[in-house]
Amino acid sequence: MRLIAHNDGRELRGSERQLVHIARGLRERGHDVLVSCRAGAPLEAELARAGVETTGRRPRGALALPSVWVFRGLISRSRPDAVLLTSWKRLATGAWAARSAGVPRVVARLGIVRAMPPGGVSAGRLRRALECSVDVLVVNSDAVERAWLDSAHWFAADRLRVIRNGVEGARGHPGALRRELELPAGARLIACVAGLEKRKGIDLLLLALTELPHDVHAAIAGEGTERGALGALAAQLGVASRVHWLGMRSDVPDLLAAADAFVLPTRQDSIPNALLEAMALGVPVVTTAGNGAEEALGPRDGRASAGWIVRAEDPHALAVAANEALAGAAAERKEAFWRAAHWFGIPRMVSEYEAVLFGRP
Repeated sequence: MRLIAHNDGRELRGSERQLVHIARGLRERGHDVLVSCRAGAPLEAELARAGVETTGRRPRGALALPSVWVFRGLISRSRPDAVLLTSWKRLATGAWAARSAGVPRVVARLGIVRAMPPGGVSAGRLRRALECSVDVLVVNSDAVERAWLDSAHWFAADRLRVIRNGVEGARGHPGALRRELELPAGARLIACVAGLEKRKGIDLLLLALTELPHDVHAAIAGEGTERGALGALAAQLGVASRVHWLGMRSDVPDLLAAADAFVLPTRQDSIPNALLEAMALGVPVVTTAGNGAEEALGPRDGRASAGWIVRAEDPHALAVAANEALAGAAAERKEAFWRAAHWFGIPRMVSEYEAVLFGRP
């Protein structure tokens, strides 16, 4: 079977990493996969390393009509069996191009807890695309499903599928990062991997750090528009010497393996990729409620908790949970590792996408 997938991301973040897993997995199963993405973006390089073909021909929004027609022409010539759209801002134009080119199966993916916009021209385009051009909307957690159906009452629930993200088992080498950071002997390290933007809640982590012992440091990997403001906040709170801004990193497994706990107080997400990576390495995880965390970490199917889930916007609760995680969490480590392998494996995710895209059991 032949698939064209699209992603418009400028950075290699959770959505892009999941698409790499899906595209590589489908290619390894004998399917012909072509990914439309930004030329020169990190996703293009990552897909090349995975042996997946890419093209820079992509839709660039409703006001860039020539690019939409170019994308439609690509689809018409390629005659794929399915199109997978993984960038929300380009869903309307991508879906129109695919459906008007005669693609038999158009699937869209929504990766964070997001409500349907209440009104406006963009919301109207999105609704028309979802009603007329998209066969199935895939979400990656029950939390996303609930938020979407609560706000889009017109969307048929039988056209929505929950496919949870997948994570690779990995091994990290902790020594290099601790030497790089020049941590004092006996220092304990919290890791956080996230874009430096408001929805990831890094400000809440900095506030929580003021309540943690002075031997606790935080290593934060990621870039974003809030970098300057967060650095200023750390200085204002008196924790700047204990916060290590790492920027974008390609050695995330090493970072996580070096950590005594992983903390992500996200405001808007859905089982973030970095959280799953921490689980796969058996690192104790602390995160906030309402973003699919209960599905990943909460008691389920007769199994005990695999981490700590705290109220959103509560730095004190975050500090208490982080302190508990840092104090020793053998049971949670073991449970998180088990869940990453059994509930969030990549072969399972690829099989479920294969069924949705191509109708294969």
